[in-house]
Amino acid sequence: MTHAPKKRPETTLFLSVSVDGRITSHDSDPFDTDKTWKDQPGVRAILQRFYDFSDPHTCSLTTGLAMKKAGVNFRVETPQKMNVPLIVFDAEKDLTPRGMLYLSQCVKHLYIIGYSSVYKKLKKKPKNLIWIPYEKRAPLLEVMQQLHTRGVRAVVMHSAGLLNARWIAEGLVDHLTVIVAPLLVGKNGTSMLMDTIPFSVRPLTLVETRAISDSYLFLRYDVEK
Repeated sequence: MTHAPKKRPETTLFLSVSVDGRITSHDSDPFDTDKTWKDQPGVRAILQRFYDFSDPHTCSLTTGLAMKKAGVNFRVETPQKMNVPLIVFDAEKDLTPRGMLYLSQCVKHLYIIGYSSVYKKLKKKPKNLIWIPYEKRAPLLEVMQQLHTRGVRAVVMHSAGLLNARWIAEGLVDHLTVIVAPLLVGKNGTSMLMDTIPFSVRPLTLVETRAISDSYLFLRYDVEK
């Protein structure tokens, strides 16, 4: 008897890049070496565009590193809660227990994908926190299947170059949303869309294109299987 394959959420990978394919920096990133990004119109709002172009019924997925750079590990104020779900992929143990508690106060449902050893250190476990165990180099498909079993049906992902490449290489991206910034960076060492992991060619079908504010370009593709 053959078993039906486990289901996973429908996924959209959100990419924000310059015209020459460099990943934009964000205002919340204090480690960025190229500060000229922040002087350009619209760049400070690029992460907000991620949420603007996400369907309100989908889960937004970001990384523990992005949340660390946003300062959540040191926040002590009570945030204004948003009625949205958030997934944080914390494969490098960037979130502290304080950061997790803070994020749990920010959103309706908080899914954290991380190591069980980290979860054990969380003495106070918020009721809206759903922990999904992850072990180093585990297939990302297993993570997505676990999200599906917990009721997640659609995910918009905003991650870094290496993880972008893993999503693509493992065949877990159904759609691409690309915001092209009106900039030429050309700086060696600046991250590209996909870093270090080779994968076979993935043909794309353009399904939407339009100009948005400050000469930005919105592109949406379906990823052919």
